Amino acid sequence: LSVHTIEGRLNVFDFFSVYCPPCMKLSPSLHTLAAASTEVNIVKIDINRPDIKGIYWKSPVSKQFRFKSIPYFIVVQPDGTRLEGESARDFVIPILAAHPPYMDSLPACVKNLRLLEQAMMELKIARPGVKPKEISLDDLKQYLPGGTLPNCPAMEEQQNYKLSYGFLKCPMHGSLNSISKNSCIVNMKNLTQTIKEIRNAPGHTGEINAQLLKSHLPGQVFPSCDTMLSGESYLIIDGEIACPHHGTLTEDRYYSIDKLIKTAYLAGLSAEVLAMCPEQLSLAERFGPKNWNYGNAVFNANHYQGLLAFDRGDFKTACEFLIKSGEAPASPQLESYGPDLSLARKLAQSHPEQVKLFLRKITNYWSDCPSYEKLIEKMK
Repeated sequence: LSVHTIEGRLNVFDFFSVYCPPCMKLSPSLHTLAAASTEVNIVKIDINRPDIKGIYWKSPVSKQFRFKSIPYFIVVQPDGTRLEGESARDFVIPILAAHPPYMDSLPACVKNLRLLEQAMMELKIARPGVKPKEISLDDLKQYLPGGTLPNCPAMEEQQNYKLSYGFLKCPMHGSLNSISKNSCIVNMKNLTQTIKEIRNAPGHTGEINAQLLKSHLPGQVFPSCDTMLSGESYLIIDGEIACPHHGTLTEDRYYSIDKLIKTAYLAGLSAEVLAMCPEQLSLAERFGPKNWNYGNAVFNANHYQGLLAFDRGDFKTACEFLIKSGEAPASPQLESYGPDLSLARKLAQSHPEQVKLFLRKITNYWSDCPSYEKLIEKMK
């Protein structure tokens, strides 16, 4: 590491794998941080070998540093102070949070995705009856300029666009649909901010309607969502901005907060997890038990609070949250993929009776219910 350390700068060594989702989530922010300051030296070290698929925990780098999880950071500060492991992560994560992924590459990525979608349409015309799952990226090459696959500038060297069952996706920016949704969310956040400014303006009284909001926008024109049809526009429903296709910011928060909690937990951000779990339960009550996501939200919030309790050695509280998670109502996901058993696995040896009770409860999710004894065997 000393060879790549630049004296007088903040040196961040990021040990990663392209097969590690949390690593890939942090990668764009690392690029942004490196581009934002000449005083920061980012060194990315792939722990994998080129011929190995999946995270290679037996690689020389992994053995040298004895990794138990990644991403793993080593920080050498300008004064020479060295941070490693949890202390390095706690130092780096807040800095990265202040540098959201750069969007300079987004227009090029959107252009590439549309080019790939056009190639897929041409392939389907040339091969009538072809099934989406039978189409690979290599099949699209003959319909692309120069016969080569495009690359997103934000991708790592070993990454490429993904094609699964006819759905195209960039590992850094997502699908065209998700990009459109993200753009729409930015619009709604800006419109929401404008509404707040109107409400806080001296002398303002009464409700804010679309006409009043439009009068405060640049050019007195609403921004447009890429998914909107001709004549459609943003609406104001119960004082909140709504898109006819993507809903409201509150809805987006409700359906995405489970992934945010998981990412925060994997990154070791316990305070963020503790703050978001009650928020998820509150949102679940707001949207009600009839919403398809209700059971997922109840299970997820209790599951991650239980994991945090286990991590700090509070096994009694961990068991309480385990049982609460098992009491979550059924949902399409819980009835098909089943619930996360990681907390139950952690408690299986020390608190087997509580785990058995949890397993009895979750067998209610399946009509062809497996016995809890079989689930115990599966956990082993």
